[in-house]
Amino acid sequence: MKDDAAKAFELYDRETRLIRALAEPVPVVRTLLIAIIAVYVAFFVLTLVMNATGFDGQMSYGAMIVFGAKLNTHIDNGEWWRLLTCQLIHANLLHLVMNAAALVMVGPIVERLLGPVRFVIVCATAGVMGAVASYLFNDGASVGASGAVFGLFGALVVFALKYRERMPAQFSSNLLSQIAPIIVLNAVIGFTVPRIDNAAHFGGLAGGALAALVLRSRVSEERTSDLGMRVVFVLVALAYVVALAMMVRETVACGGSIPAFNMCYADL
Repeated sequence: MKDDAAKAFELYDRETRLIRALAEPVPVVRTLLIAIIAVYVAFFVLTLVMNATGFDGQMSYGAMIVFGAKLNTHIDNGEWWRLLTCQLIHANLLHLVMNAAALVMVGPIVERLLGPVRFVIVCATAGVMGAVASYLFNDGASVGASGAVFGLFGALVVFALKYRERMPAQFSSNLLSQIAPIIVLNAVIGFTVPRIDNAAHFGGLAGGALAALVLRSRVSEERTSDLGMRVVFVLVALAYVVALAMMVRETVACGGSIPAFNMCYADL
């Protein structure tokens, strides 16, 4: 009798934790969505000013380079910030819409399971690992938040497995059955559609999964101090702010005229 009562209470506690987590707001997802749209609009306007593109929403190669695309030769010369800024830039409107839609689809549940601070750490880890993988395995210029978005899918798969004993079985299995086909579909698209940076995608997927293995979820019974996570959060935010400042300096120095661009990127 006592065993049955204990099991019933454990099931109730498990479901209550999950319900509470899924009812939490998602401020980071909203902020990221606004940020990537605002960055795209700002870069598009600047691109028009530079006469680097038409009105179809397509950035020119030169504009993407100036605005902080991942560019291996310049990273080799010390422009580390490109590994961060490349995640905020999108080549065209379709590219932006696809990543924004994926963020809206998977971002809220990951943020609710993790909390805002850990969610940012997962996104940053996935984004950086995606950029590093692209640097190692793709010689071309690369832009986009796809690595970070793939990382959210990877994190969700890990959480469904890691906390399957702490979540209702149906919830965990539903997550896996819904996320796995999306990952496979995107992998197929990546290998069949030209100019897709698969290295960034799979690097981000691995980064998000690794971060999820380390980080605690809101459905966990563990209760540890968040001080360490908050310190990491501040360091991550500071790194991106510095990277954006470096990008602005690059844009001012190299994007003002064709001679300035040619001087900055004579190696291209």
